[in-house]
Amino acid sequence: MIFSPRQILQGNHPVVRFFASVKLTVTLLILIGLACILGTLIPQADTLAGSPRDIYSLYVNAYGPRLHILFNILGFYRLYSSWWFSALLLLLALNMIVCSLRRFRLQARQIGFQLTHLSIVFLLAGVLIGLNAREGFIQINEGEQSDTILFVPRKPVPDTAEEAEQLTNEQRSGAARTAVELRLPFAIHLDDFELRRHTAPLDKLLVQSVHGGRIYSYGLRTQKRIPRAARQPVEIVLLDTKPLIRRTSQIVERTSGPLEPALEIEIVHDGHRHTHWVFARGTARRRILTDECEIEYVRAATPVELAALLAEQSVPTTATADCLALIRSMTDVTTLPLALGREQTVQDADGTSLAVTVLQFFPHWNMNLQTREIYSASNARRNPAIQVRLRKGDAAETQWLFSRLPSAHGRQPFDLTTMTLQFLETDMRRPHFLRAVAADTTTGRYLQHYVEGRLAATLPAAGDSPASATLPDGTQVRALRWVERSAIELIEQPDPGGFAARLRIRDLASGKVEILDAVSNEVYERGNVRFLLQRDFPVDQYISRVRVVQNGREVTSHTIEMNDPLKFAGYTVYQSSYDTEAGEASRYSVLSVKRDPGVALVYAGFVLLTAGLIIVFYINPWMQKRKHAEALAARTE
Repeated sequence: MIFSPRQILQGNHPVVRFFASVKLTVTLLILIGLACILGTLIPQADTLAGSPRDIYSLYVNAYGPRLHILFNILGFYRLYSSWWFSALLLLLALNMIVCSLRRFRLQARQIGFQLTHLSIVFLLAGVLIGLNAREGFIQINEGEQSDTILFVPRKPVPDTAEEAEQLTNEQRSGAARTAVELRLPFAIHLDDFELRRHTAPLDKLLVQSVHGGRIYSYGLRTQKRIPRAARQPVEIVLLDTKPLIRRTSQIVERTSGPLEPALEIEIVHDGHRHTHWVFARGTARRRILTDECEIEYVRAATPVELAALLAEQSVPTTATADCLALIRSMTDVTTLPLALGREQTVQDADGTSLAVTVLQFFPHWNMNLQTREIYSASNARRNPAIQVRLRKGDAAETQWLFSRLPSAHGRQPFDLTTMTLQFLETDMRRPHFLRAVAADTTTGRYLQHYVEGRLAATLPAAGDSPASATLPDGTQVRALRWVERSAIELIEQPDPGGFAARLRIRDLASGKVEILDAVSNEVYERGNVRFLLQRDFPVDQYISRVRVVQNGREVTSHTIEMNDPLKFAGYTVYQSSYDTEAGEASRYSVLSVKRDPGVALVYAGFVLLTAGLIIVFYINPWMQKRKHAEALAARTE
C-alpha cells in the first residue's frame, strides 16, 4: 500500500510524532536559549583584538589550559557558527515545518497560524544561511577607486602556548591568514574621508598582572573605588584628578644680548608641512631632515671666512658614535655615550645630581596600537629611538627619545629636569646634504646643496624670499627664518592629552597603604600588578564620501557612516576602519563589504510573522465576532 505524504504526516509514525512534538519545540528553544547565554558569557574570538598569543592568554587565564582546549574543541569560541548550534536551528526549523504540515487545514482561521509557523522557518533559514555569509575588506585612498575585496580567514584560536607563539610570528611576518581576492560587479570611488572625535576626554585606568594576560580597563571618577579584578592582590582607590602641567619650549628672538644664531627650516612633502630649528653653535647645529638628507648651520666670523666657505666644492664624510645630549643652554651641552643599562651621573641645571640610564634602543621604533607593545619593525634605521630613565633622589621618570623627532609630542620630554635631552644618531652623511652659511658681520645668507659630498647649488636668501632646495623625491626644504639672537623660552601649560591623579593603593596581603601621585602614560608596578593611567578622545564618527561606478559611469553616491552603510546590488558596505596612526590626517578608508543572501529570508520572515500575528489577534477575532453576530441575527429572524 502506498501512502501519500499528507497521510504519512498525519499518521502515527514515531518519527513524525517526534518531529511534530511540542516537547521537542520547548526543548530546542531552551537549548538555543542556553547556547545564546553561553555565547554571551564566553568572549567570542571574532570580537577580540590582538594577536593569537593575546587571545590564547586571555582564554587560558580565564578558564585554565584544560577547559580552554575543551571549549575550543566544542566550538564555544565561535559558538554561533558551530556545527551543533546550526544543528539546533535546523532541528527547530524541521520541527516547525512538520508541525505546520501535520496541522494544515484549508480553513480561513488557520491562515494566521500557518503564516506564523512559516515565518519562523524563514527566520531560521535566513540565520543559517547568514552564518556562512562571507565578509571582505577594501582599502581605498582618497581620490581613488577599487572593485577588489580581500577576504581574510578567521583568526585561529591556538590550543597551546607554542602554537600561539608560532601563529603570532607568522601573523607579524605576513605568512598567516593569506587573503583571497574577489571582484565586485561595481567599483567604489572614495572622494573624501573625515574623522571626528568626542571633545570630552575619556580617562581610564588600565590594570594587568606583571605576568601578562588580560588588561582590565576602568573609567575614572573622583572618589571612585576601582573594582578589584580577578586575582589582583591590590586595591586601588582614586582620590583626586587634576590637569597635567607640561613644559614646552619655543624659539624667540631678542633685540639685545649675545649672538645665538638660529635658522628655522620648513619641510614640505606630499602636502604636509613641518618645521625644525638648527643652531650655529652646540650639538643642535646639525639635524637629520629625512632618510636621504640632513642640514648643518655653519657660521663665519668675517666676510673673508664666508667667501672661503662658499668656495668649497665638497664636504667630508664623517662618522661619530651615537650619544645622548643634555642641553642646559645652546652653549652648555653635555654628551653621554649610549651605554645600555649603565647608570651615568651628571649635574643638573640646578646643581643637583641626576642619574641617567639608557634602557633600550630600537632602530625602527614601532608600537602595536591594540596591545601597546613596543618593538622594532626592522633592523634598518627608519625611526631610531632610545628609552631613557632619569632619577633624581627617590623620583624617577622614563621617556622615549626619537633622534629624528626631537620635539616629539610638542613638549619638554622630562619633568624632573629643565634640561633638554636629545638622542643624537650616528652622524653618517646622507646622499643629500644642506649647509646653511652666514657671517656675523654681514647680512649675506646662503643655502648650499651638496649631492654625494659634491656642491650642486648655492642658493642665496634674498629679503623675504627664502632659499629653497628640492630633493629628488619632491621634498622641498626652505630656509624660512634667520634669527640672530635666539633664546629658548619655556612655557608651562596644561596638557590636554594627559592628566595627573592621586591614588590610594592597599596591598591586600600585608595591609600596607600607599598614596601615589601618578601621571598618565606612565607605567607603575605594585606587587604583581602593573597599571597605567590613560586619556583618550574616543572616535565619535568616521565618514567616507563615496561614489559607485558601474560600467564606466557613476550610478549613485552615498556618505557611509558607522550607522549608515551603503546598500547596492545585494551588497552592504560598512565603514570599518582607517589609518589609525595618522588619525585625523588619514588618507585612506577601510570599508567592510558583506553579501548575505539570508537577509532577504529574514525580512520575509518578519513580514510573514507580522501578517500572521495580525490575522491571529485581529482578523480572526473580528471574523469570529462577525460570524457570531450573523448567526444571532439569523436566530432572531
